Amino acid sequence: MTTISQEQARQRGAQRPPRLLTIEDVAHYLGVSERWIYEQVRSGRLPAMLIARSWRLRREAVDEFADSFTCPAPTKASIGSRAPVRTVTEPVDKGWRHDPSKYDG
Repeated sequence: MTTISQEQARQRGAQRPPRLLTIEDVAHYLGVSERWIYEQVRSGRLPAMLIARSWRLRREAVDEFADSFTCPAPTKASIGSRAPVRTVTEPVDKGWRHDPSKYDG
């Protein structure tokens, strides 16, 4: 049986990030507002636990939630299928003025 000292246990705990995060931790981690995180929790899109009147979220759930927002990387086929970019070759007449003599009014 292997026993570790309290100092070693403390060092191991300092190396591992906490499994349960607060709303503030998640907002900082994702770079969004705390209000937006609360909205996601209340809507059920982001699973959370209410422990002692404080919301806690599992790191794995937060990572899974964040991954749901990623879009696939573009492929060569999808890049090549874009419409060609056209350039304007005719000069724009910037001297246009309203000429009332052109109208019968």
